[in-house]
Amino acid sequence: MVVRKYFLLKGPMKKCVKCGFESSDVSAEFCSVCGSAPSSSLNGKKPSEGIAWENVKDLGIVRALFNTCTECIVSPFVFFEKISPNPNVKMSFLYALILGSIGSIVGFLWTTLILSWIPIDIPWLNSLSSKTSSAAGLIFFPFISAIKTVFSAAYFQALLVLTRSKKRNIASTFSIVCYTESAAVLNVIPGIGGILSLIWSFVLLVAGLNRVHKISTVKASLIIFLPLLALFILGILALALLVGAGMFLEGLL
Repeated sequence: MVVRKYFLLKGPMKKCVKCGFESSDVSAEFCSVCGSAPSSSLNGKKPSEGIAWENVKDLGIVRALFNTCTECIVSPFVFFEKISPNPNVKMSFLYALILGSIGSIVGFLWTTLILSWIPIDIPWLNSLSSKTSSAAGLIFFPFISAIKTVFSAAYFQALLVLTRSKKRNIASTFSIVCYTESAAVLNVIPGIGGILSLIWSFVLLVAGLNRVHKISTVKASLIIFLPLLALFILGILALALLVGAGMFLEGLL
């Protein structure tokens, strides 16, 4: 009875599951103290769910990994709304290492298997097969995944700054890149897995930039393709200059 009167007088409250801070702002998506998500309701309402991987202590590693990967791939726009202003960078980076390594290893195994099925004796193909079949190369996948993740986060953050689209710090962009590695599991599909993984990585990046940095999907797409477009234009200009120079020299001769 006392507890009931307490809640009636105090009104609906939300409690941060990370730092324990209580807030009367039940509509808040993130904790005003530590910035974590989600907050759990003290008045009996169902708490909003955060990123499963960041709740690995309660869910367990396998379940948290599966739930996070599934939600990110199936509902990317809903998933990336859960990234808080102060994300758990260590957990997201660990997630990227695990998923990136799994995707690389599966792609490696499929490549080795497909090459072993080809009956034609091609010297350079046999050389490639012998190199890729070395199990020692597997130890480099986590390092490659780590370097790619860090570089990509810095790269996209720089593009966001240059285009004046940055709404959050690099930690949030880093988390976007880390959870984009969810697409790496599509490498388990033989033949087309690599292509699907690449396409869906783009979709996840667009969804992440859209939800976290609050920019349109069109602008997010342009930011991702901006450097590629610039290189394409520069290539055309260089080709035009070479052709023009050749025609000019031919006219002199």
